[in-house]
Amino acid sequence: MATFLEASDGALLLAGIALNHRRPTSMSRRSTLPPLDPSHVATIEAFGATITPLEPLGAQVRGIGLSSGEAPPPEVLDALEREMANRGFLVFKNGAPLAADDFLRASCWWGGKELHSTHGVHPATPEGNPHIFRLSNDRRHGIPDVGPQWHNDGSFNTDTFSHSGYHIVRPAEKGGGTYFAHQGAAYDALPVDRKEFWSRLSSVNSSSGAVHPMVHEHPISRRKCIWMHLGMTGAVIEKLPDEEAFRLLNADELKQLCHEYNDILNAGLENGYAAAYEYRENDCVFIDNLAVAHPEPVNIVGT
Repeated sequence: MATFLEASDGALLLAGIALNHRRPTSMSRRSTLPPLDPSHVATIEAFGATITPLEPLGAQVRGIGLSSGEAPPPEVLDALEREMANRGFLVFKNGAPLAADDFLRASCWWGGKELHSTHGVHPATPEGNPHIFRLSNDRRHGIPDVGPQWHNDGSFNTDTFSHSGYHIVRPAEKGGGTYFAHQGAAYDALPVDRKEFWSRLSSVNSSSGAVHPMVHEHPISRRKCIWMHLGMTGAVIEKLPDEEAFRLLNADELKQLCHEYNDILNAGLENGYAAAYEYRENDCVFIDNLAVAHPEPVNIVGT
């Protein structure tokens, strides 16, 4: 999904990308995020660009123009996509706003390499483009109050978005950003008994009835990751151990599970697998939607 974001009297454009992958807790363990792979760094630098880690997660890319109309060679895109899977998201620094077409074209570098968007189109959206989700704290300029809970995009689809992109048209004057939590590292932080239990669970989307496993193996990093939309989960199903049978969690169990999921992602802020990224004007942020959870960037909007 692709998003343009502006604060105060502006908006964020969010691009929907690539539907190609189906897809009380102990919190004392530290982050298990890997450093940048030297071979990926070398491939990117050979192209004349740089990639540097953000701490505790994410990475920053410079020297790759998103408005040139030409994509980097396949080996560079592969290195970038693998680092996005490992680190959760990439930030491309730009000196000027991107045209909508350039942003959407760059959004197709990842995953299934095609756009898929399911959101509404705000009247201020450039040329009414259906692949742009325009967000703002001012209703005249974008859609406010979207997805404040921890979630992954596209949970109402049987296949979810592999990636999402944000283009920051105007950041908040008084600061603000979006929280990201790495769901592979969050899985590693779970106690052994909860890992086993969560691996038997699947969430049911409250809007569409789409079913997704709460633990999946990431198609690139091969890490086990937790996955759940706190705002759109209507039920959770458990596959009973050693039986060809399933059961629905009752209301109290579901409530406890949602709190537990929220707590384990929040714990990443202290344990090194979650952080708030502070937006800068013209940033372009691409996230691996199967590796990181986020609340929608409503907190970027300022006064």
